[in-house]
Amino acid sequence: MTRVIGTGLILAATVLASACSTTVDGQASGPASATAPSSSSPVPAGLDVGEYPTTLYQVPQGEITAAWTAEGNRMLATLIEPMDIDPTLVATPKAREPYPVTTLAASTILPSYVGYLAREAKVGVALVRADKSESPTTEVAVAAVRMAKTADGPQALATARNVSQSSAAIPGLTDGVVHEPAPGEINILFIRGPLLMNINVKAPTAARAVDLAANLYRRQTVETSRFTPTATQAITTVPLDRDGVLARALHLGMEATELEQRRIGLLTLPVFERRGGNPTQTAMLREAGVDLIGWNNSIVLRTRDSAAALRLFDQLREASRRTQVEGVVGLSGPVQCSRGDSSEDNTCTLAVGRFVAQVQASDLTAVRQAAAAQWTILTRTP
Repeated sequence: MTRVIGTGLILAATVLASACSTTVDGQASGPASATAPSSSSPVPAGLDVGEYPTTLYQVPQGEITAAWTAEGNRMLATLIEPMDIDPTLVATPKAREPYPVTTLAASTILPSYVGYLAREAKVGVALVRADKSESPTTEVAVAAVRMAKTADGPQALATARNVSQSSAAIPGLTDGVVHEPAPGEINILFIRGPLLMNINVKAPTAARAVDLAANLYRRQTVETSRFTPTATQAITTVPLDRDGVLARALHLGMEATELEQRRIGLLTLPVFERRGGNPTQTAMLREAGVDLIGWNNSIVLRTRDSAAALRLFDQLREASRRTQVEGVVGLSGPVQCSRGDSSEDNTCTLAVGRFVAQVQASDLTAVRQAAAAQWTILTRTP
């Protein structure tokens, strides 16, 4: 099965897709945590799902890396959204998506002068926004790193003080250090419990950088104080799924790569909002009562009820500027397939019960197979 990384999803940035060709027959089985299959919605005979799996995803509850990734998503939900402070910061720079990182040895989440202290950190995550995705004039990054030892945070601050070159004043800064690596760039490091926090601002002028950094710090320090980190000894108890929402998301059917593992997870709406960076879309999801999102080889949204799911499906269709193409043969329910500016940017969106899902693939045959597989999973597990 071939992996294809897609970047054209309407719902959010990137999921993974695979392309092959077979048909599905019989009934899928899943974990006891998911609802039993519905006998009132039989799967059409001969529906082409390729080699996409039609079984529920086996969530690896208790696995250490997955647990720390889930903790990283909890941390992401506490990071201040930069566009809330500056509405021009609407772009996410390439390769800077806010996925948790559990191997920080070569990570750019922290400044290079303290990065070595994160080699043994448990997890880190950064939310980066800019005025343009390429060659931005203003770029803001807000990050949180769960350090391995309580002494690592103070050591990072001590190191930062040794290299700090700044006359900037950040009102109310405690347990922190300000550094100006270059004209128009402000970096703030501060510790809150086991978390080492980092705010980095690059702006056209030093005054603008200081203003943005101070505003971000003021809000972030309040938000971080409300966060309760999971104790290291209890990390495997962090729930990786609820009510089978992640289990319902189409999966790879094979071992995931390190990058794929960082993306996979059960997300709350605040986490999904930060991954997607689309306020208009987030408003639609809130209106539909979306509370949980399963992010794997597809994106599955759980809405308030079936009526809300249909309304959200219609809103996404109406808001889309993509080119509509023929849907999936054999499916009579709400399914819309579309193509973006590239021939490799193909998506299908579907609604089944209270769930709305979206799949992506590099060609139309593959995306229709993925949609058929996702529809099969949701129909069998309503």
